[in-house]
Amino acid sequence: MLESTVESRLIQLLVKNGYVYKDINNKKDLESNIVQHLIRLNKREEPLIEEEGRRILAGIKHAVKTRQGNDANSTGELNEALEFNRILNSRLTLTDIRKDDAYNNHAPNNRYIVFNKENLMNNKFEVIHQYIDNDFNNYRYDVTILMNGFPVIQIELKKPDVEVGRAVDQINKYIQTGGYTGVFRYLQLFVISNDTNTYYTVNNTGRNINRAFIFRWSDEHNFHKDGLLEFADTFLRPSNLRDIFRNYMIRYQVENRMVVMRPYQIYATKAVLKRALQPYDLLKNKNLDERRKYVNGYIWHTTGSGKTLTSWKCVQLLCDNKEIDYVFFLIDRRDLDAQTQAEFAKVANGALDVDATDSTKSLIERLEKAQTGQNKFTITTIQKLSNAVKQASTDENVAKILEWYKKRRVIFIVDECHRSQSGDMKYVIDKWFTNGIAIGFTGTPIMEENKGTGNTTRELFGNVLHTYQIKDAIQDRNVLGFTVEYYNTID
Repeated sequence: MLESTVESRLIQLLVKNGYVYKDINNKKDLESNIVQHLIRLNKREEPLIEEEGRRILAGIKHAVKTRQGNDANSTGELNEALEFNRILNSRLTLTDIRKDDAYNNHAPNNRYIVFNKENLMNNKFEVIHQYIDNDFNNYRYDVTILMNGFPVIQIELKKPDVEVGRAVDQINKYIQTGGYTGVFRYLQLFVISNDTNTYYTVNNTGRNINRAFIFRWSDEHNFHKDGLLEFADTFLRPSNLRDIFRNYMIRYQVENRMVVMRPYQIYATKAVLKRALQPYDLLKNKNLDERRKYVNGYIWHTTGSGKTLTSWKCVQLLCDNKEIDYVFFLIDRRDLDAQTQAEFAKVANGALDVDATDSTKSLIERLEKAQTGQNKFTITTIQKLSNAVKQASTDENVAKILEWYKKRRVIFIVDECHRSQSGDMKYVIDKWFTNGIAIGFTGTPIMEENKGTGNTTRELFGNVLHTYQIKDAIQDRNVLGFTVEYYNTID
């Protein structure tokens, strides 16, 4: 099969799945197309004209080059893909689009979007191929996916009898020799394929692809979608890409890098959100055993597979949801308190208060402030929270503070939930927060055959919501495999 045939089959499938094919192969036409999408996205009562659309594009280019807020603390060279991702997930304030003071001073009219997070269907996908990079060496790029006109995914293809690593080498060559110029520096993802094996990875502008961080796509049961067409029919569907660009790309601003989540992390996060947002009536009048069986749940992801990042993403999306009143991240050892806070701070980028509580007193004070909207999230130990609940039985002020949480939808993300099941601490917490939903994370759940005199993870947290076991991680090369050697000890 020729490479051109692979390319043609892919484009046909994308068009079938809702993409619009565009005959664009130069910078002038590419930017003209972007301008039309910016005008469409930022439609006002008085429509924008093309000159205003070009000013928005110029403003975006300027904003990408200008680090703001926490971004100013970033290290290393400017990562334009990361800066563009920041713009994708926020509104851009530009005051010179229309030379009219009354227009520019009216707040709703001078904030512009590149990606519509509220109405995801308003984000349109197009596909182009054999784009010629006129700014450098006239490089040709195989297939490019555009979102609202901007190049967001570059697909490098090889024919089936060529090792897929050659596609990685091709992209790295472009990066090393100055390819991907202009708005192509904003690319968010690379896809590489030889039609048989397909991978995706994040773009960090100017940096070579690290082969350790190219991922296979899979379904929620961890079955791989390796063929190009089955990959395209799932991963590259517009609905999935809209979701990934809105929720599942993570910026480490200070470290000046960006990551895209692995499939099992995405499916686990979605499962947690579904369970946390279940109909409120399901929580009413449920006793403790019923809540554990029908309301709670747990994620079983093997050690070393990135549970901290998954749990952070769950926390972030839960805090962003207006139906959720408060989120607790519970850990079972004090030494993990500061460690978790530091890890969360790396990806919070100042958007969420991730201060930990160093005592039961500071926890109670933080929970009191939360009632005035000062925070929506707390990292604390299970010991501190159970102590606070116990104090409520003898201290009216503490009881009044905690009573507020009894009437609201509170989510508990419980780290290492197989460890936090001992003693009566979790029972005390569960009994007080009658509308709470507890979702555990563990790499080693306690099963019936190894529970001893205690409870199984299922008995305390309900059904497993998503699994990614050691066999899956070894197959994906996310953890090291085992070397087994046999020795005779008796002749």
